[in-house]
Amino acid sequence: HNMMCVATALLETGMVPMVEPLTEFDLETPAGLVGIQARCQNGKALQITLRNVPSFCRPKDMDVEVEVPEIGTVQLDIAYGGMFYAIVDAQRIDLQLVPSNGREICKLGEMIKIACREQNPVNHPEFDYPGCDILVFTDNQRRDGDAMRGRNAVVMSNGKLSWDNPESWTGMI
Repeated sequence: HNMMCVATALLETGMVPMVEPLTEFDLETPAGLVGIQARCQNGKALQITLRNVPSFCRPKDMDVEVEVPEIGTVQLDIAYGGMFYAIVDAQRIDLQLVPSNGREICKLGEMIKIACREQNPVNHPEFDYPGCDILVFTDNQRRDGDAMRGRNAVVMSNGKLSWDNPESWTGMI
């Protein structure tokens, strides 16, 4: 999500010259070069397509169980796509991904992510990059022809979580 916003801002502010109807450029990230293709019209970026760094999900990082205070056992998968993601089916913890649950989504997501990081540390096989960094809640995932459909909420840290201080159990969507 952030990469699409960065590409849009670079194009629409003129920091990267816009060529209509298609602008192509690379962005350097800590994980490597990410290719950008932007469909543009009338000075606006209408669609951003990314060619990300190689991604992976190892068998040992699937169906991981972590113990989370106030929640219990949570099953999740860990995947890498430029960052390490803990991926949780929201239905497994009776969480609905709706705007009115934003505070709860942030709280639970941050708690699960930190428990995952503490109980199941992961690192990139080629360079020193520990995780998990981000938590993704998924809901109602289904195949629709060649596309996957469903809801998700991505939770990122906005501070340091302390298990002894419930006020720190926050994140941002």
